[in-house]
Amino acid sequence: MGLTEEAIERLVQEDTAALIHQADTVVSQCTGPNCATSPQTRQKITSDLAAQAVVQNQTAQKLLELSPSAVGSRQLYQGYLDLASAVSTVYSYQCGDRTTQDSCVSQSKTVEEAQRELEAIMAPLVKQEQTRLLTTYILGAAAGLFFLLFLLFLIFGFFFPTKKK
Repeated sequence: MGLTEEAIERLVQEDTAALIHQADTVVSQCTGPNCATSPQTRQKITSDLAAQAVVQNQTAQKLLELSPSAVGSRQLYQGYLDLASAVSTVYSYQCGDRTTQDSCVSQSKTVEEAQRELEAIMAPLVKQEQTRLLTTYILGAAAGLFFLLFLLFLIFGFFFPTKKK
């Protein structure tokens, strides 16, 4: 497992960059006057980013080895949707036509807050996964030891039976 705080932060940054890139792609494909700020483009950005957030969530669940039915999975899903919503809102309503030219979206307080919240959701999930793995290793080692002891007693029982009078 071994995800560190830095790895979580890097994952969230990369996922945010992917969301921004997806929004850039939508804007670059539209044509016409005020296309970047039209309601249709804004709707397409919102729906595309929501779909990408679902994929990012599934990838993070696999990385964290979370069951989709786990409570943490639902929190992670909500965190990714919140991040996509923050990127979409800032991209569409705060940055306007200059979104593709600078770092307006990535430096927005709204997006930074959504990133921090997602990181805060992921941190305990990583800790829980590490604890689960450690417990599994310990129980596996104990089971292996008991199995070896069982085999040892079985071998001694066959080759060195007790004598009855």
